[in-house]
Parts: sequence; C-alpha cells; structure tokens
Amino acid sequence: MLPFLAILFLAYAGYTKLYATHDNTETIAVEKSNALSEMAEDWMDWKSIVKKPKVWIVDDDEDVALLMQDGLKRFGIAANIITDTRDLHRKLSFDRADFILLDWMLSADLTADMVMKKAIRLINSFSNLKAEFKDRPPQVVTYSVLEKDQIHVPSSQYFDHVAHIEKSTPRKEVLHRFSEMIQNSMFEAEKEVA
Repeated sequence: MLPFLAILFLAYAGYTKLYATHDNTETIAVEKSNALSEMAEDWMDWKSIVKKPKVWIVDDDEDVALLMQDGLKRFGIAANIITDTRDLHRKLSFDRADFILLDWMLSADLTADMVMKKAIRLINSFSNLKAEFKDRPPQVVTYSVLEKDQIHVPSSQYFDHVAHIEKSTPRKEVLHRFSEMIQNSMFEAEKEVA
C-alpha cells in the first residue's frame, strides 16, 4: 500500500489514476478527488509556513530514551536524545529546544531542577538569550517515579513547565500526551502565522 504522503503528493502533482501491484496479487487504484487535492495543497502550504519543532528527550537511561524516541516517531515527531548530562545546562541555554521531555532524576546526584537552575543563571548572563527565551520559552514536561507534589520545578520566564508525568503512567499514554501537546502547539503557531 502506498504511504499517505505519497498519495497526497501524487494528488498534488495532478495524477488522476495510479495503479500499483503488491506481491502480484492485488491492484490498488488511487483516484484524484478535489478534496484530496485541496488537502494536499493545504498540507504543502502549512509545511512551508510552520517550522518543524525541535524536540528533546533528556534521560540518562539511553534505553528509555530510545523507546520514547521510537514512540514519538510513530506520532510523526522527530526527537533528539540527550543522555550526556555533564553540560546539559549549557545545551538547554545555547541550543534552545521547543519541547523537552525531561527525566527528573538524571543521575544519582543530578536532578532536573538543578540543571534548570544552572541554565536559568546562564541565560540571565546574556541579553540575547534572555530575549529569545522570554519570547518563546521551551515547553517542558518532566517525568519521574515521584509524584508532582514531590518535585519542585524552579519558576522561570525562560521555561514553561506544562506537565509532570509519573513513570507509572503507561508509556503509550505518556507519548500520546506529549505528542498531543506538540501538535496543539504547532496548530497554534499555524494560526498565528495565518
């Protein structure tokens, strides 16, 4: 079966019929319709206006991070993994992300709030960073075995802590909630541009 985006492209390009054979047993016909053509045009316009969000998964456990990355990929979201937490505050400050899925316990002696405090101090040292982070603070979702009332995220105008998810929550639900947040934010950005 042809992927959905290939069908959209073919419809956008003006093809009226396409025949494909799969294992020499079935024939698939795709016909262009006005609705499909319009949808393809809208998709192409939207894709050129809204930039792809920069998404990070920050976790010291590479296996967990890879599972999360793979799960987000299934929702159509590309995410970078950060497992090296030594200079994480610098990465958070100078290579700004749009969305961050942040493990609370990054190592035995390093928590997310410690990293965020260092990043906030660093951002405060540079006027260009302060302006950039105030205009578009990254949305941060923390996750941990701890409950929300057991963690303390430093309040800041540079990071928007939008949710805390307990690790006991099924991974599929975590990924669904995080991807939904990203998609909603992208649609809001699209409305602002339009």
